[in-house]
Amino acid sequence: MTLATDPRGTIEFSDNALPVVEAGEYTVTASQTVAEAKSGSTFASYPDSQRIRVDAPRFVLGSGDLYSMYPPPNHQDRFDQTLPHVVLGRPTIPWERKVDPTDPTVPWLALLVFDDRPVATTRSLNEVLQPESGVCGPKVTPESWEKDATCVAIDVDAVLFAAIAPKRADLPLLAHVRIVDTEHKEIAGVVDGCFSVVVANRFPAPNGTTTVHLVSLEGMVDALPGGPGIGTATTVRLVSLASWTFVSIAVGRGFARIVGDMGANASLLALPTEMQPSGDAPPAPMVRAAFGRGYTMLAHSLRSGDTTASWYRGPLAAVPTKREFLTPYHSAAQATVYDSETGLFDESYAAAWQIGRLLALADGRFPTDLLAWRAAGHELVDLVNERLNLFAKYRHVLDLPSDPSALAGPDLPHLAALGAVADALVALAGGQMAVSDPAADRPKVPRPQRRRGAKARP
Repeated sequence: MTLATDPRGTIEFSDNALPVVEAGEYTVTASQTVAEAKSGSTFASYPDSQRIRVDAPRFVLGSGDLYSMYPPPNHQDRFDQTLPHVVLGRPTIPWERKVDPTDPTVPWLALLVFDDRPVATTRSLNEVLQPESGVCGPKVTPESWEKDATCVAIDVDAVLFAAIAPKRADLPLLAHVRIVDTEHKEIAGVVDGCFSVVVANRFPAPNGTTTVHLVSLEGMVDALPGGPGIGTATTVRLVSLASWTFVSIAVGRGFARIVGDMGANASLLALPTEMQPSGDAPPAPMVRAAFGRGYTMLAHSLRSGDTTASWYRGPLAAVPTKREFLTPYHSAAQATVYDSETGLFDESYAAAWQIGRLLALADGRFPTDLLAWRAAGHELVDLVNERLNLFAKYRHVLDLPSDPSALAGPDLPHLAALGAVADALVALAGGQMAVSDPAADRPKVPRPQRRRGAKARP
């Protein structure tokens, strides 16, 4: 398949994404032959070979291979009408190993849905591939570097496995490739938006806890329903690559019911204004007014070690506010507002500043974009400085225009007044830029002085 960049706002599905090179060891051989120029006869040959290894997940997933899972782990809702599925961070993962050597489109991964939680145990590879009597394990040959590895395995009753495992013919229908636009999404390291998805073949049971295991079916084609079978074995041992648990209830609340339960007369997102008086003192009017504007009172530990109380209002308070055009802050402390009427601090802007800072630091693309923006700004400042110096030095010699904004050129079409923009860019860059003076830049050569009575040399 061809993975192309999709138009914005679209999603594309594909049956599979077969890897170009299968996992395993290969020998790359190259040879150079030296021949005589005139006759063309060969008199020397220089062959060489190199062993390479193409790796792929097999008994353990890599750190970035599992992107997400649904239903979310440890969540509770009406999931009995949702097929559990996992999203993998690389589009070729479900086809990087083989279940059926004759058909590369059959994925080697499957999701098994259990009503009861099977016991997952960390085992050596030898225990999984060569299990005890009565247990059927994967029929695969480990590579030399895999023999000492360990993995997580589950033992499933053979009758239960035959009832819940997908058939071999169903496996190609339970995995696909999904290509989405990630321009305005949190991508967690996946830049191109190409994912692979593995879907379970069973719905979770209502009103119960469900456990889902992402298992490897490599070497297990005979054990699949409709296959040759596993003989007298009563247990199937599978490699579990990931697992999670969630609770499915018969009647989930859902978004529509949550909104409906709020009631027609629900108040705004604010603390109740009906407060009980403390002692003989009634609630202060300013406290009632602050609560009505969405504020709350929080304990505040100062840097000095003192403890006080401060006002705070989150960004989601459903209360109309007046927009304040504030200057940029260099720290959260600069965004702290002091209310002289109440003698308390308002930490709303300070908290927003700190939240924005943490979100920026958590975004892997933000530092790169910030450095690129700063570099572009400095480059523009240097260009403006160069043209201002050019104007100051050579305007009388090169017949330059009297208005320096005419030097903007096609690469600076938005500059209406070059001098004003230069000042703004200099202030933005945090530096100082001085325009050269032609007279000041002219080198001063000291004239030789003659002593009295001395004669000049011929």
